[in-house]
Amino acid sequence: MSQTRLTNPETKITEPFLPCERLDVYRVALEFRQSLGILDTVRNISALRDQIFRASDSIVLNIAEGAGRHARPDKRRHYSYALGSASECGAALALLH
Repeated sequence: MSQTRLTNPETKITEPFLPCERLDVYRVALEFRQSLGILDTVRNISALRDQIFRASDSIVLNIAEGAGRHARPDKRRHYSYALGSASECGAALALLH
């Protein structure tokens, strides 16, 4: 769960607590990772399941790290890593299919 702080307790409007929480791609990456939880119930795919879990975790973590960087080359590098991990997840899903 992401942490947010209330800007106005009466209206329940929240503002991001971390820089990455402002990014739609970060929220989508979190939703994607959470949607993979169903793979815990599938048998005989433990190696591939672990791989896709690691890759999807890497997407979220690299987006968060890139959002926290100030230098453009640093941001670009971390976002590039996240893109690579997303491609890896796509390939893993194709193998599972």
